[in-house]
Order: sequence, then structure tokens, then C-alpha cells
Amino acid sequence: MLSDHGEQQCFWPTSNPRSKARNGVPPNQPPENWSKHCIRILYRTDSWEKADSKVQEALYTSNVDTDSDIGTKRRVKAPARFVEQSSDSEEDANKGPKRSADEDLRNFEPSPRVKKIRAQKTSCQARHKEKISGRDYDMGLSSSRDATKTENLFKQLDFIREDIHGVSRNIDGLRVDVDSLRRQMKSNETLLLQCRQKVENYERRSPGSGSYNQTRIRIDEILSEPFQDSEDLESFMNERLNAEKRRSEMVSAMSSIGGVNLNQTVRRIYYRVGTDTVWQDYCHLGFNREKKAWIERSMYKMIYSACCKIHSSATQAEYEAAVNSLLRHAPEKVKKKLKAQASRRNELLQPLMIAEEQ
Repeated sequence: MLSDHGEQQCFWPTSNPRSKARNGVPPNQPPENWSKHCIRILYRTDSWEKADSKVQEALYTSNVDTDSDIGTKRRVKAPARFVEQSSDSEEDANKGPKRSADEDLRNFEPSPRVKKIRAQKTSCQARHKEKISGRDYDMGLSSSRDATKTENLFKQLDFIREDIHGVSRNIDGLRVDVDSLRRQMKSNETLLLQCRQKVENYERRSPGSGSYNQTRIRIDEILSEPFQDSEDLESFMNERLNAEKRRSEMVSAMSSIGGVNLNQTVRRIYYRVGTDTVWQDYCHLGFNREKKAWIERSMYKMIYSACCKIHSSATQAEYEAAVNSLLRHAPEKVKKKLKAQASRRNELLQPLMIAEEQ
């Protein structure tokens, strides 16, 4: 314990203070990890238990007796609102009339924070009442709204049924039109073939006609339509073009297709022989192992001979460039065609799918 300028001070441990005080552990010299505090002595004793009990008493009153072990507590006076009123008491007469608890509560001025909390509570209660009233109003109107919605849904279903029936009738009409067009196209093809045969027979019988008209063959006489599969084209080249006479007839027939320039002639002849689904299976020089080498086929040279008959100034390099471009772009054209067909099919089936879901 120290005295500095009339103030009493002491050291107090920063770690485990209660156990060190109980055991009476003195501070180190010089004191390390001990803090200095100003103190006032209220009670003296040699017993730790008594001192500990006086600590709890000193929290409420400073009247702690230093001579005796038991101190006197500070008298706590009860509030006036909890004391019974007595008209016979002289003390009450001297003090004057007492105020009731209700008057105290009415005169009590709450703090600003309490006022704010009460205002928030009042606003929350008001909003809650508004929600409940609005909910009751909505519940009252829900039945009429549901009935109106049900009627509108039934009307929409009737319109959808009528649209479905109209679409089905249109589809049936389109099918009939397509079938009639196919029959008409077949009859027209037959008539065209007959007319061509008659014209060729007339040219052969006519006097003064040259030898070219007598030996000329149309491509339709050999190929009725372009090939759709590369296997069919391979079998045609192996079975129908094995003789020299048939190869020369094929060259003559392909030369009758013609074209403005070499590139146009190559495209017209190739697309008359087969579609892009056939040419996507071929590679020009055979570098792609997944495809067939087109340069090794007999049809490659025959088409070149036909192009030379039409364009006498055409070179083999120009012909190879045109063929290479056609074969290189064939797979991409097939993909675009399939994608267009799929989108068209989805457009036709989408109304039916929507009708089935509903």
C-alpha cells in the first residue's frame, strides 16, 4: 500500500487477481504485470471471507463499519406510491397530501427513446390493421374474381378448340393439294418425255438434219432424277458405265445441259447427277480418309469431257478448282437444309403441341 500526495494507492494483479488476493501473493520487486489504483479503505479485517462479504455490501453503501464485522445497510425508502395512505398519521399531515400512483403515471414524462418506440409500435399496429382489413376485403372479392376468371378461361378454351379445328382442316386441305400437285407433276413429266421423243423422231426423219441431231441423247433418258445416295451412284458407275459406248452416251447427254461459264456448267451437271447428300461423301483428291476420292471415279473424267465440249477453252486446273469448291461446301449445305426442314416441321407442329398441352 502506498501514499502519494495524500491519496492511498495499491498494486493489483492483472491476471488471476482473485486467487492471488486470497492467497496473499505479494507483488514482485519491481512489480511486473501489476497495475496501480487509487483506493479508499472502508473496512479492515484479516479474514478473506469477511472481506469478500464486505465487498458485496460496499456495492450498495459506503457505511461499512471498520470496528465491527457486521456493517449496517443503508435504509432504502419505499416510493410514496406504494405506501398506504393514512389520514391519522402525523407524518402524513406534516408532509401534506400524497399523490396517487395514477397521478404519478399521468405526470410521468417518458424519455425520447421511449416516445420513439411507442410511436413505432403505434404505426406498426395501424399497418397491421390496414393489412387485415385489406385481406378481408380481398377475401370478400375473391369468389367473384374467381368466377370471372373461370368464365374467361372457358371462353379462351373454346377459341383454342376452334383454332385447332381450323388448323386441322387447313392441314387436310394442304395434304389434298400436295397429292394433286404430285399427280399433276407426274403427268406433266410423262407428257414432256413424250413430246421430246416426238421432237427427236421428227428431227431424225427430217431431211437435211445433221449427224449430231441423229446421235444426240438427253440426260433424262439415262438419269430420270439425281442420285440421293453415294452407294447408288457407285453402283450406277460400275454397272451402267462399264462399256465405252455407254460412257460416250453419258458424256453426250451431260454436254446437253450446258451453262454460261465453266463454273455454272460444273454446278449444273453435278447437281443433275446427284444432290449435296451424295457429294458430301466425296473428297476431291482423297486426302480425307473418311471420304472417297472423287478423282479416281470414271464419272470425274466424263464430266470433264462434257465441260470441254461446251467450253473449248476450259483448262483442267479451272475444272479442278470448280469441283473442289463444290465438294468442299456440300456438307455445309446439307446441314443448312436439314436445319431449315426441322424449323419448318416445328412451325407446323407447334399449334398441335400447344393444343395437346392445354
